[in-house]
Amino acid sequence: IIEDAGATELHVSAAAPDSLAMQIAKQFGATVVTASSSRLLQFARYVKGVRGQGGEAVDIKKVIYTSETLQRHQEHYLIDALRAEVVGSTYGSTESGEWGAAPPIAPHGEAVLVNGAELDGEESASNTSRMFAFDRRLVVVEIISEDGTVLTASTDACLDSMDDRKPPVGEIVLTSLCKWRNPLVRYRTGDVGSLHPLS
Repeated sequence: IIEDAGATELHVSAAAPDSLAMQIAKQFGATVVTASSSRLLQFARYVKGVRGQGGEAVDIKKVIYTSETLQRHQEHYLIDALRAEVVGSTYGSTESGEWGAAPPIAPHGEAVLVNGAELDGEESASNTSRMFAFDRRLVVVEIISEDGTVLTASTDACLDSMDDRKPPVGEIVLTSLCKWRNPLVRYRTGDVGSLHPLS
């Protein structure tokens, strides 16, 4: 996804010291950083400490986190410590790759424009669950019950016309429509979620 967006990837091990990660980011003029949530928080703490001692640190414009969900105050910490313009999250796995993206937040809870839709960055500030948008042309998402019954799927026509009914919650199951070499068919993620129409 990063390379498809026209970026150059600089791979730095999660085990690399923070000082080395910052040195590489400064040397190559990195403007975006992506890593697991816990690793990003550790790096942000280091960068903030360097600035606090009067040192020159790197300014990151965009932060993309994966793995663990962050609470809003943690996302705002990343914005403050890294001087980032936005913080966003992606959803995926080793098996499926990244297939979902959460709306980014901006400093001070400003609204962020995503595909022409205004999203409130402060919405559900204490909630750790996130909404992820995905492309139905790339993946079929099903929500199943504990006994394997399909409760709802992204192919359901009724998804687009849901009113105020609360969608069923269950395990997320994926079928990729674009992985040909290593097909992913009805892959049980182990994650729990629900499907909601974009409006």
